[in-house]
Amino acid sequence: MPDPYYFERGDHRLDPPFGSDIETCFTYFFGELGKESADLYNGILNEYDNSCGEALVGLGRVDRDYGPKSTEAGMVEFVNSVFLNSSRTDIKDAIDADQWIKVGKSCF
Repeated sequence: MPDPYYFERGDHRLDPPFGSDIETCFTYFFGELGKESADLYNGILNEYDNSCGEALVGLGRVDRDYGPKSTEAGMVEFVNSVFLNSSRTDIKDAIDADQWIKVGKSCF
């Protein structure tokens, strides 16, 4: 496994080409997306045995900075049943927007 994964914060990432033309910026941006995607696929397939929900939470792609570890199992279930459910066309019945707003306000 990469240590660290390219999508993680840190000095291992390339600096953006400040002051460059638009073509250079697009090339840089899509190159970075490619590197992040490759490491994410690697983590999903190899470290989490193709379990997307567990991988997205475990690898930190679903931000858990403001929640306790005890909510991770619930978030894995939510990701698998709501975000990765191809038969679902709307998530309004799966979330409580008022609760999300209250939690967000309490974090700041």
